[in-house]
Amino acid sequence: MSLLLDLTQQANAGQAMSLRAYALLKSRITSGELAGGAEIDDRLIAAELGSSRTPVREGLLRLQSEGLVNIIPRHAIRVAPISIDDMAHIYELLTALEVFAVELIARRKPASSELGVLHEAVAAMRRGPTSVEPKAWIDADERFHRGLLSLSNNPRIAEVGISYRDRGLRGHVIALRLRPHRENSIRAHAELVEALIQGRVALARRNHQQQRERAGTELIESLTRAGLVQF
Repeated sequence: MSLLLDLTQQANAGQAMSLRAYALLKSRITSGELAGGAEIDDRLIAAELGSSRTPVREGLLRLQSEGLVNIIPRHAIRVAPISIDDMAHIYELLTALEVFAVELIARRKPASSELGVLHEAVAAMRRGPTSVEPKAWIDADERFHRGLLSLSNNPRIAEVGISYRDRGLRGHVIALRLRPHRENSIRAHAELVEALIQGRVALARRNHQQQRERAGTELIESLTRAGLVQF
């Protein structure tokens, strides 16, 4: 029994370390600290975490399955570049999922208190900086959209949607930094919350569809204008 307990504890410790490596690298990639094409040295990451290379490699395999790194056996591990086509496809998928999530929320005509995460996000957007590095605004925008997916009360929509928001976050961050004026976006988010509270399904769907399509077009145009076809 003692041996089984020891093995279980070792397995749990290994899984926890693998998750730490995954979370650390994912944070650095999505924030842009590790840009597309940057090489990742699993030995350095293992040393930083105080672990063996095995859990780091497990974390890297998970990141590869999410399209964030490219692993070339016995050669190199690099951060996957962002492509315009990939970002366009991700935005199309997220638009479909979020619009349906909006419909599900509006159908049940939620109380204002149920949408606390959305109210907080809009308030934070209004407080957020409008400088070149609007981290507070970007974080609030992410909380809003992830909140919509979760508030759908459909765990599959939330699971898939949040996963693809993770995958598109790098491009989203870069595009938002290239677009310093966000008043229209803030207004659209606030109006959506009111439509949800009022249970105005058609209005909520239409407004969010238009906002998502506009945001997707602006994102692609921003990245293309900057010459960031792949980075």
